[in-house]
Amino acid sequence: TVPALAPPDEPTPLASAAPATASSAAPDTAASTPTTANTTTITTPTLTAAELAKREADNAQRRALKLEFPASNTLSYNAMQISGGQPRNGSGTLKWTSDGSDYQLRLEASLLGFTVLSQSSVGKLGAEGLQPERFSDKRGFRSEKAAHFQRDAGKITFSGKQTSAALQAGAQDRLSLWMQLAAMAAGSAAQLAQTGQITFQVSNTEEADTWVFLVQASEKIQVPAGETMALHLVRNPRKEFDARLELWLAPSL
Repeated sequence: TVPALAPPDEPTPLASAAPATASSAAPDTAASTPTTANTTTITTPTLTAAELAKREADNAQRRALKLEFPASNTLSYNAMQISGGQPRNGSGTLKWTSDGSDYQLRLEASLLGFTVLSQSSVGKLGAEGLQPERFSDKRGFRSEKAAHFQRDAGKITFSGKQTSAALQAGAQDRLSLWMQLAAMAAGSAAQLAQTGQITFQVSNTEEADTWVFLVQASEKIQVPAGETMALHLVRNPRKEFDARLELWLAPSL
């Protein structure tokens, strides 16, 4: 499996930065101390009948794929950052630990001796694969941010924010997604290739969005270990500031 090291941050346009709805409480003038009302917004998009039917079809398609997860392991990568047109080379590691019921994922990348990226995902392994419970992301010297998958409450909450997103079936975070796709390719490469596309709800530490991967034809790629056949998946940008993501999955590895 040759997962991408890490998807880039996708800045949110200013026009959509504010929550769709918000509630506030009027101040209690009789109170001796000021109070601040907590606001919570669960963003649940309104879907047409056709969109609901498509979502159900996508869920059924994912459930039909057999998953094959690897044994606990640590993978090493080359990392590169391009700044001002100049490449900076570093290293990265992806550590996967699982006992068959719980899992832990940690991705770290270092440049010039400094850790510039640290992501982690922890959760359960269920019938549909990875079920994240907490995703954290730390970039450089910035504070760590996190997303919490509250399955009993049916929502995803974000640290430092008073908004939440409705939790959908098969939801993944920015890190667990790559291992989920790898398990699909390892267990059901032929079926995955025939789907044409596969859809996930994907959460970072700010919001949850719908990601659609188009499954391209298998192709031969050259990696340090030699040549191998790989499934090529592409997620095209859907809006301004979106990133184009490409992923190659080698079922034989």
